[in-house]
Amino acid sequence: MAKLPDDDRILKLIRQSKNEPVNFAFGLGKTPDKHILSLHKTKAGKSMSNDIKKQGEDIGKVAYGTLQLDGKDLTIKCEKEAAGLERAVKKYLKEKGLKFKADIGE
Repeated sequence: MAKLPDDDRILKLIRQSKNEPVNFAFGLGKTPDKHILSLHKTKAGKSMSNDIKKQGEDIGKVAYGTLQLDGKDLTIKCEKEAAGLERAVKKYLKEKGLKFKADIGE
């Protein structure tokens, strides 16, 4: 089972997504402090979502796809979307002190 990335690695990968999209998986926890974000350059989002489900006890829904940074705008394109994803991502970023504006793209 793969280890989920820590906050510093997540920030580094978000910044690298200026050049090219990065795969992501986001697990919506029952409470905002239980949300899990996983990013990887090459690993598929579906695979990361399976890792999140295995490691997160309080994970209800999981979304995955790609994200890309444009200035302070974080554009998220989902292969599999979960209801409430945009609000959950915004809360997650705010809780982690990351000042990006999340937007779910089509």
